[in-house]
Amino acid sequence: MGAFKENLEEQHARRQYRKESRWVRRFAFFTFSFVVCFIVLGNGDTPSFAYFVNAPGLLSSSLLFYIVGFFVLLGAGVFFWGMPAFINSRLPEKRRWYGRDRELNAFFYQGMTEEDGLPRGRGWTFLSHKKVTVDNMFDFDPRSHQYDSHGTHRIMGWFRDSTLENLERLSSSKSPKNKKKRESATLAINEYWGKYGKEKPSSSRVSKYRDVMSIIEGLLQEYNSIKKSGASSPLIVKVDAKTRRIKSFTVDEKIMMFKNSEVYFSMRATIGTVRGLSALFSAFLHNQLKGGGKVLRQFSALKDDDEQIRFFEDLFKLVIFRRLVANYGNIPSGWFVVRIDNYTVRAVLSEIDRPVSPKITSTNNGESDRFSSDVEAAQFMQIYWMFMMAPDIAPIIEAIDWSFNTIKDLNEITAREYAKSEEGRG
Repeated sequence: MGAFKENLEEQHARRQYRKESRWVRRFAFFTFSFVVCFIVLGNGDTPSFAYFVNAPGLLSSSLLFYIVGFFVLLGAGVFFWGMPAFINSRLPEKRRWYGRDRELNAFFYQGMTEEDGLPRGRGWTFLSHKKVTVDNMFDFDPRSHQYDSHGTHRIMGWFRDSTLENLERLSSSKSPKNKKKRESATLAINEYWGKYGKEKPSSSRVSKYRDVMSIIEGLLQEYNSIKKSGASSPLIVKVDAKTRRIKSFTVDEKIMMFKNSEVYFSMRATIGTVRGLSALFSAFLHNQLKGGGKVLRQFSALKDDDEQIRFFEDLFKLVIFRRLVANYGNIPSGWFVVRIDNYTVRAVLSEIDRPVSPKITSTNNGESDRFSSDVEAAQFMQIYWMFMMAPDIAPIIEAIDWSFNTIKDLNEITAREYAKSEEGRG
């Protein structure tokens, strides 16, 4: 949590500095332009400056003229660019010029600004490998171990769409004055879902998804010491060609993202590991449901709910991807949460880093109708940690974490190699 807090404070300080410096630069340019025009322009041979200074009345005082001129310029600056950040942040209540209070959003609906201080990638240097890109990297079926053309689209469909959110707000309005707007919004929502669906995300959802991936790409690019690699996944999963069942799985610890004091990032290794672990998770889940395991005893309704199982499999892909990439830097769950519309996904990403067994409740205490039940999130997290801590899976996870760990010293590497050699002899 300390690193996360420091990251937020650093980003906030950067935004404040940019806002204040931008306001000062604009105001200085505006003042300079005004003064130049005021001095140069005039009536015949009499400059405007001399005209006002020598005019009868109060403005005959040059000091008063400068005071009035300063406040005119200051007012113009505030009108065009708002209050300076260092003043605006100390005001108890912030209002727009037309008197409307600024909307206060809940945690799960924080607004995004165009300049949030986060790095954006210049192209896709790291998050791409041959034909694999951020637009198709989840296109695989962990059950059949084959291509799934809608895999990434289903995950994109969890992200927010501002157009749909505005329509839902209008349709849920209870004011009699908004009856017509409510009816038209309801029709527009039906048309929206007729055009888009779980496997066909809107351009707004795709944009939010690509934005968070661009931030991760930018984070990798900011560290000039990271080198791109084409290494394969350390996780090796062997599948029977006829039955399509997993025969064996192991981790090749010789494949490391940190070696010879250099840090490497391999999209091929990252996605290969996501696919391998997703296949193991899917097999674990189906074996538990069919064999009467702990998952079936606790969540018997899952056995006949193929759509729910598919949702959990897709969610596992995203969770594991973030877990692997987090080895290269702090990837706060908030980067995803503020851009995701699906309540269950937001809840899982906010809590999944802690190996806890959440208490399942029928509903949460959210005031909005858009907040769903906590049951799905709690179910997934319990199944997820059952899988991660399973006797045959836990050593695999530990070995993968070692392979992707980008902070090692020579003593750690030597000690692990010695332990592995002793284990092999025994």
